[in-house]
Amino acid sequence: MPNAAMNHATQFLIPFWMTIIAGFIARIWIRSKSICLLNQFREVGANSEEHAIPLKDIKEKQPWIFDRFVTGKILVSTCNGRYYLDEEALRNYRKRQKAIKLIALWLVILAFIVTYSLRK
Repeated sequence: MPNAAMNHATQFLIPFWMTIIAGFIARIWIRSKSICLLNQFREVGANSEEHAIPLKDIKEKQPWIFDRFVTGKILVSTCNGRYYLDEEALRNYRKRQKAIKLIALWLVILAFIVTYSLRK
């Protein structure tokens, strides 16, 4: 017969796993929209201030993804309201994201170990 601590842990961990799965699905969607946005800059060669493009030429953009890239200096605004892609900043951003993903993976593994050990 399961004890009260195990029931409490199970009640917590089931929504926890559902949250992780929902997070992965959301991440896939965000990644696809981000790639689409960045590819628009690559396709027209907007990789320097001289080749920057106006905001109206950016067709598919989620405003909050665009704003996140501008805030992170991946998309750089020029003084005349044009934008270009800073590939070096993008490489640095991706390195940070990989580190975050590695930490998240270790947390998921740890959660799995805790879940498994509470079921015994």
